[in-house]
Amino acid sequence: MHLSPGLLALIIITSLMINTGMVAYFQYKKLETLEELLHEVSTISWNKSVWGNGFIGRQMRLNFIQLIVLTPGAFYKRGQIPKDVDKNIPPVTRRQLNVLFLFQCLNMTALFAFCVYVRY
Repeated sequence: MHLSPGLLALIIITSLMINTGMVAYFQYKKLETLEELLHEVSTISWNKSVWGNGFIGRQMRLNFIQLIVLTPGAFYKRGQIPKDVDKNIPPVTRRQLNVLFLFQCLNMTALFAFCVYVRY
């Protein structure tokens, strides 16, 4: 089955719009709750003071929280977070953050594959 580049682009754009909606939901509905759960982490308050409360600031803070959820051992070894502070986040929210990260990675891969597909 051969898909036209236009249809592939439409599918990828739709996926990106869904991803943007998911990110906006986390940025404006769950970010403050996640930051309260991780109040022991000094880098959270530092990120908030440096990046502010705008779109980019919220994205930077959300990215840092995603990294804490994905790789807590690396942050603990560097002394940036207390041991098991990532367990303060409820399991459902942890899964949602993991799915969001996976969805972002899949979109990036799809965009790369689309560029290669269109070029060759």
